[in-house]
Amino acid sequence: LVSDKPKSRRTPAWCDRVLWYSSRADLHQLAYQRGELTASDHKPVSAAFLLKARQYDRATVMAMLDEARRAVDMQRALARP
Repeated sequence: LVSDKPKSRRTPAWCDRVLWYSSRADLHQLAYQRGELTASDHKPVSAAFLLKARQYDRATVMAMLDEARRAVDMQRALARP
C-alpha cells in the first residue's frame, strides 16, 4: 500500500536516548547516533564520550576492555539468526 500522507517524525522515546549527567567539567559527549533497523520502531542508539582521567591502572583498564569486547562478541553471536 502506498499512502498519500507524508511520513510524520515521531518524538524520540526514552529508549531512543542516552541519558547521562556529570557535575564534573572533564566529561564531554562527542557523538550520538542511532541505528536504522526496519524490524522495529525502536532504534538502537549509542554515544561516545571523552573523559579526561587523572590517573588509571593500566591492568584494570585492559581487563575492563577485554570484558567489554567479550560482551560485544556475545551480543553479536546472540543476534545472529
